[in-house]
Formats: sequence, C-alpha cells, structure tokens
Amino acid sequence: MELKNFFAQDDEGHVLPGADCYVYLRGTETQAPGVVNAGGVPVTNPFTAANDGLIQIAAPNGLYDLRVKQGERDRRIRVQFNDVTDTLLQAQRSAERAELASLLTEASKNLKPTIADGLRDTEEGGYFSVPSTSGASAVTLYRKVAGAASEQTSLPSGAADTRTINKSKAYPLRAMTRGQVLSPANVQWNKLFLDIQVVGEASLLEGKFFRVGYLQNEATINGVSAHGVVIEEFDAATYAATGTATNIHSFTDAPAPIVRTGGVQSFTMTPKQRPGLKFIITIDAAELSAAGTPMNALNSASSGPFSWIIDPACYVAISGLGDMLAINKGRVLPLRAKVRGGKSSSAPTTLMNVLLDIEVNGARPGKYYRVGYFKNGTQLLAGPDDGWIIEEIDAANYETQANPLLTVINFTDAATPVLPRGGIQTINLVSSVVLGLEIKITLDTDALPAYGTYVAANADFHPGYSYIIDPSRYRVRSTSHTGDDRPIEWVMTAAREFIMAWASENRCYRLTWTLNGINQIPNIRTVESAPGGSLADAVWQNMSTSNSDWLPPMQLMAAKNGDGGPVAFTGGAHGSDGGSGGAPTATNKLWQILADGVPVSQGSGRAQLITMQIINHLQAYNTKVSGREVGRQAFSIGIVPGCVEVVAAFTALEDVLVRRDYGLQLISNGFQGTQLVLDGVDTQRTEFVPADNLGSGTKAQAPNAWGVVLQHPINGQMALWMDKDYGAGDGSYCIDSEFLVRGAATGKWYLGAVLNPGGALFAAGNGYRYRAGLSWRSAGISANGYDSIVTMRRNGMETFCYVLPDGKSLIL
Repeated sequence: MELKNFFAQDDEGHVLPGADCYVYLRGTETQAPGVVNAGGVPVTNPFTAANDGLIQIAAPNGLYDLRVKQGERDRRIRVQFNDVTDTLLQAQRSAERAELASLLTEASKNLKPTIADGLRDTEEGGYFSVPSTSGASAVTLYRKVAGAASEQTSLPSGAADTRTINKSKAYPLRAMTRGQVLSPANVQWNKLFLDIQVVGEASLLEGKFFRVGYLQNEATINGVSAHGVVIEEFDAATYAATGTATNIHSFTDAPAPIVRTGGVQSFTMTPKQRPGLKFIITIDAAELSAAGTPMNALNSASSGPFSWIIDPACYVAISGLGDMLAINKGRVLPLRAKVRGGKSSSAPTTLMNVLLDIEVNGARPGKYYRVGYFKNGTQLLAGPDDGWIIEEIDAANYETQANPLLTVINFTDAATPVLPRGGIQTINLVSSVVLGLEIKITLDTDALPAYGTYVAANADFHPGYSYIIDPSRYRVRSTSHTGDDRPIEWVMTAAREFIMAWASENRCYRLTWTLNGINQIPNIRTVESAPGGSLADAVWQNMSTSNSDWLPPMQLMAAKNGDGGPVAFTGGAHGSDGGSGGAPTATNKLWQILADGVPVSQGSGRAQLITMQIINHLQAYNTKVSGREVGRQAFSIGIVPGCVEVVAAFTALEDVLVRRDYGLQLISNGFQGTQLVLDGVDTQRTEFVPADNLGSGTKAQAPNAWGVVLQHPINGQMALWMDKDYGAGDGSYCIDSEFLVRGAATGKWYLGAVLNPGGALFAAGNGYRYRAGLSWRSAGISANGYDSIVTMRRNGMETFCYVLPDGKSLIL
C-alpha cells in the first residue's frame, strides 16, 4: 500500500502535536478499513499525530477523508491512495493460479517416496510430490525453496470423507475483493476449515456476506485464555468497494468448544448479535496454530485471509424461522395490559410492532418492570443515541396506587449498546442501579419510526403508560443464599466494567473497577452506597465517580539516557502533559479477576473472595518523549466484604530513581464528615477539611502514622491504611520532612511508600513492596470506648483494628 505523510498544522502553519486524527471513507463518518501506520500496525479512529505533527498512514487503494482535530480546529483533507502494484494484484494471482494448476499436473509425474528424495532429485524452485501420511490426502505437493521443502497443496485420497474432502481447498471459504484488497490464499486456513454451514431465516442471510475473522486459540487476553471467535457480517453490495465489517460475535462472547487434541470435529456457534443464525463449523484441530498463538484475519496487514468470506453456497435459509422470531409482532406479549394507579392507557401500537421478546434476568421479587422510553436517535435528550428507560415499580397496589418508580436502565447510561438497524436484532441492557439485573430485548428494527423519532410510554398521556413487561418473562433472582456464605455480588459487563457489592450492618457498598483515564489501566472508577442491609433491595447512591487515581501514579526518573522533561507523575491517570491529557505514560500488561479462584468473564455471580492481579509498565518523566517504560508496578488485590487489601511491588526495568510513590490513595467524596489520623500529631477526631499539608504531621513528628478514618453520619465510614510491618510501609524510603499520611485540597488522602524529592535509586531488577488497604463500614458501628472499628485484611487473613479516640489503635 502507498504510504503518505501529512503534518497537522493550524491556520498559521504551526504544527499541532498530538492532534486527534480520523480516516473515513470519502464523504462518510465510516472508519476506513485497512489503515496502518508506517510500521504496518493497524490504526483505529482516533489516533494521534506525532509530537512534530507528523501523520504517516497507508491505506488500500481508494478515496478517503483525513480529519485532523485539536481544540477548535477541526478540518478534513481529501486524500487518495493508489498503489499500482495493488491494481495488478488480482490479475497476477489469476496467472499464478493457472501456473500452479499446470505445475500440479507436472508434479504428479515427479512423485518421490520421501521428502528427502524429492529435495535430492529436484532443482531449486522445482516441484515434487510425496505420498501423504494423512488419510484425507493422496499426495502432497512441495516446492524446493532455499534447499527446503515448502508445502503447496494436497490431492485428496479415496479415504477422504465428506468432512475431510475439502482439506486444503478454498471451499468452504471463498476469495473475494474486499475494500479493493484481494488477499492471497492461506494454506493453514484452507486446511483448518473443512465445512461451514450458516443456517437461519432468509431475511438474515439475503444480501449479506459472513466470515470468520479471528480465532483466539487459547491466547491469554485480559487474563482469559479461551477459543474465542470473531464472526463478521457485511453488506454484499458494498463488500468489494468498502468491506465494512459488523462484528456479530466477539472473542469475549461465548467461545467455541474446540478440543485441541480432538482432530476433525464440528461445533455450532450462535452469534451474540444475531441469535437467529447458527454457524455449524467443521475443523481439523490439528491445523490450529500452537496454543496461545491467535489466528488473525481482521485486517489487511494480518497473516490471515483478510478478504476471504464464507462461501455463499454455505448459507442455508430455513423457512418459518422468521415466523418463530416474529410471532409476537403486533401482539401485546411480551408486554401486558394493566391498570396503573387507577388509569388504563391505550395500547402502545409502536411498541407492540417493535418488541418481539423481552427477558428480565435477575428481577427482584415483588416488582414489575416496564419499557418507558427509547431514544431511537433523538437529540432532544443527552446520552447515547440508542438510550432506553426501563423502570422498576412495586407490584403491590400497582392498579390502585401511584407507586413510586425506580429507573433501573437510564437513557444516559454510557454502556448502552448500539442497536444495529435492519431486521430483527437483540440487545442486552445491564443495570448499573440494581446489581445483576439484565434486560434482553429482541425487536424488529424495521418497525421503528424514522431515526430521530423517539418512542415514549413514560407519561400518563402516552400509549402504554400502564403497560408492564409480562411477568412470565421475568427470571427472578435466587434468594436461597444467605449473607454468610457468598456475600459479594459481582457483574462483569461487556464494556469490561467489574461491579462488585456487599452489605454492611445497615448500609450496602458497591465499587466499579474499569480501565480508567488516558492510560486505560485498571482502577476504581465509582463508589456507591445504599441504605439498608439487603443487596436485593439496594437503591444505589453515587458517592464518587472519578478518572483520578486510587492505585497510584509515580514520579520516576531514568538514571541514564533521559530525554528531559520536568518532574511529573506518570502512570495512574496521568498523561504526558503531567495532568490527565497528552499521550499515555503507562501500559497495562495484565488485569485478571477471579471470584473464589475462578477467572471472571462477562456475566454475574456471587463470591466469598475477589482477587485481582494487575501489572502496569510506567514511563519515567524523562522518557516520555521516547515512550520508554522504565518500571513495573504489580498489584495483588484481595477483596472481602468491607475491605480491599493491596499488596504492591515495584521493580525497576532499568536503573531508576523513585521520587514519589504515595501508595494507595483515597477519594473522600461521600465521606467528608469527620477525620481521624491514626498515630498522627492530632489526638482527636476533627471536622473534615479538604486542605493541603493537613494530616499526620511530618515523619519526624509522627513516625508511626499509618492511616486515616473518615466518617459520615449517613454514608458510613471509609478508611485508608498502610501496613507498617511490611516492606516499604515502615517509611524507610521517606525523608523526615514528608507526611506519611496526608490530605489535599482536592479532598484526596495519600499514604507514603517512597517520599524522597532527591530520588531513591533502584538498579535494574531491584525494587520494593508494600501492603495497604481500603475499608468501608456502616455508620455508628463501634465498641464502647473506641472511636471506630476498621475491617482489615493482612497477608490473606481478615482481622479488625480497634481505634481509640486519640488515634491510637489495637490490631487483632
């Protein structure tokens, strides 16, 4: 492909370092496929210009728009890529195929008993064939390349059956031009796939192409090793020109039940976004790459057959299936007509034509659920274009009383999935208000009003105001468990948000972990609480939502070969500008979550113990220009009800000076009532004051300071603590003038693992460890004569700290 160079500039010709860049198909907002950088690495919108404003990209032959945006400047440039070698490729490949067919005939005459004989008797570049050891093949054709045998293809034997007859053939795949790119045949893929049948209603197949784009092949991605599969759908009419994919099944969805040692095998995949289709796939597992090596054909730079599709001869339309999916079209079900607060509303004709099925999974006993609103692209409200309102309301006295409602799915929810338009579609809505509640909706998008016209049933004058989702479609959450055995409820969303909750004595708490900030490394994003001691009845209230740090950034300086730059934090939520912007300064290498020792994937469950392993690599403040990563953070996190234990290890990847590592941090929103520093200079609880240099006093004044306990009369208690008996928690890397426990004007609180403006030097391979924690508890829970009780977990053991009114403490 042709490589082009551009510079991002303002109106006066000044470069725009780090400008946001987008490549679209000409005249559209559709991301152009197949775009790569100068190194051949695929890029996706948006990507950033270099520090000198340079933009280097290559793309398949065609017309594109390059959009450059920074601040108020937002301009498009029309560009064309035209590599003459690409335009000749298809003709060349046709000639090559004809030549190969001729050579295959000739090679059948040059049959050798072994590969060694063929190499000995064949000239360099020549072809020979050898009897195959596979029952499915009679002979295998080789070419002598650099003195070695390079396998070309095989001829089927009489032992081949209907499942193996296609081995090494193009079928069930088919070569096609995609987005003006024609990929060569891939020997491994042609050996692997023996048959594929795409079965479904004709309306889901007509005018479509499908392809298998990716096999995870037991590679570990985000801590999960599986046989994940990516299946893509395309509009057949535009495949050759643009070939824009719709991902209908991701590798994070249900994996394929492949048995690596099982030889030839068949299995069925149901795409998550196209439940009306079945992909019946037959493979020879012996042809998979080595375990842990993905097979990738998602972009033109990958080794797989990027432009090849599943042959349309494999698409099987089954009549009547569409009737099964659309059987409720125009009927009340999956809704139910009811009287609400003495009012009976008219039938919601639009919803009845659109909604084919609804499943309410994790419904709470004694509740009704109803569809209140669908945005359908309207810009009258904020949030995602496909936002929904799903309401929960008490079933008791629904007909006679104006029962208050709870919005469990809101039109502002950031994780709302995009609804593909065209035919029957299914989406899954996950509530951020009621843990474990998911609403699965199957709808006929062709029956929706024009895009931009909302559908409403949430006001008493709207049709369907009194209608509910039929209770026969509820799957009520189990209440057979007690709070003693599996006290933590958890949900992993499709957006990779890990939400976990537990009940304290008279209040519930919930944490949301996600890839946060500019560096997209794991951190706590949201803290919520709910009155009462029952998770089943919890109505969550936000305490804090922030892109700031709980797991810390650091101030690091490379001892050698630095590239300048002022002292600044890297990692955490800090970018190259020292704040939250610029370019990333850290990379997440591992985030694995386990519930009672079992790896977590998308879904929900309960657990006694949640554990996490997180590894991040950080740049130094004087290697941000080159992007060189000089240090490794590793966190081993154990979470039980009321406590998050964090064991941290820092390792220098090269000689490095650590100036600041505050260790674990705390965002105090929601708990800003009173504060008490443990073993600090103050000897009594005081009103919360968000101010800099307020806390324990200096290390010289309070060498044993180790934590802070915040209390709020309603929301309860939150504590931050450092284990003084473990590693750097003893303060040995902190100078005497620094605070070991410190508040800030932002309302955050910090600990101290390394506090040394001059820098503590660690040679490559060396480092330090510390143990710290966060604790939550209901208000008013304490022993007589004590200020507070703090739940702790140290070295995997749960314990308690009894805090005296003067900040002294006793840890059991």
